[in-house]
Amino acid sequence: MVIPLRVQNTTKGGKCDIIVFFVVDTGSPEITLSKETCAKLIGKGCRPLTILVQGKYFPFIRSKTSGEAFQNVNLLGTNFFLQSNTSLIFSPYKFIRPGIESSIFYLTSLKFIKKVQKLASTPNQNPNIFGKLGLESRTEEIRNFDHTLAHPPAALSVGMNDCVNLSRLEVLIYDFEIVSGTSSCQSCDIIVFFVVHTGASKVSFSKEAHGVLTKGGADPFNVLVQDESFTYILSENVRADLKDVNLLGTDFFFKTETSLIFSPYYHKFNRCKIRMFYITPFTLITGVKEIAERQQQNANFNEKLKVVCPTSLSQSDIRSIF
Repeated sequence: MVIPLRVQNTTKGGKCDIIVFFVVDTGSPEITLSKETCAKLIGKGCRPLTILVQGKYFPFIRSKTSGEAFQNVNLLGTNFFLQSNTSLIFSPYKFIRPGIESSIFYLTSLKFIKKVQKLASTPNQNPNIFGKLGLESRTEEIRNFDHTLAHPPAALSVGMNDCVNLSRLEVLIYDFEIVSGTSSCQSCDIIVFFVVHTGASKVSFSKEAHGVLTKGGADPFNVLVQDESFTYILSENVRADLKDVNLLGTDFFFKTETSLIFSPYYHKFNRCKIRMFYITPFTLITGVKEIAERQQQNANFNEKLKVVCPTSLSQSDIRSIF
């Protein structure tokens, strides 16, 4: 999943204002910039503590500190979505032009989700979204933006699924029902905790989940995740250091036509507070938006927020009734 965003180094004034192509990687916590991007933004000058990404300040990591494999990659980590209060809307349709066919997704604030959902629901997808949404272009919006204001403009952009399999670990975790059949035992129906990892393309399973799913028998060719069939892959075959983690890659979102909605509010309990996010079918985005905007977030939202959840689906598949 690759998306272009505007990045600025304000310590250099207007001279350092570029478009950077990021791999959207919710398995990485921070924004990571490649060696080439750092050279353009910083050059031989002093490294700034923060950079502007879509009009909002973020700390960043140089990719050379994240391992040799990442030196040529810009990663958009989870902190970007949490701090900018933006979400990922995956279109059920593809962008198709002569010689090009790609799944498409949108980065948007909650404010524009309804408009983006409508745009993403049209069969003829086109990355030129600003005119269709009736919004000021990002260039003009940021150029006219007063950086002394407390709230920067909403981040908005569109990207395509490039199926780049890059990774780091953890941050977002969600549980899904798995149904697996093997040749040596009857079907197995369990709950698996996944790391939502858009830096990976496939759905893959840890050694522990593998033992439960196969029960010592032969590996299945496919497993059902939320009633959708996926090729059975072990995480250790993606990367050896991820052998103990279940990964929910981008294939899941495009195949199940689901989107990732981040709430700007916390679920609070005892002395802890946790940021909430929702995985929802494309058709239910508007209802989930209403829930995500509630200041009182609760992980058990079926009961507390009075929503209807089909018993055959995950609690993320919801329909608002208020």
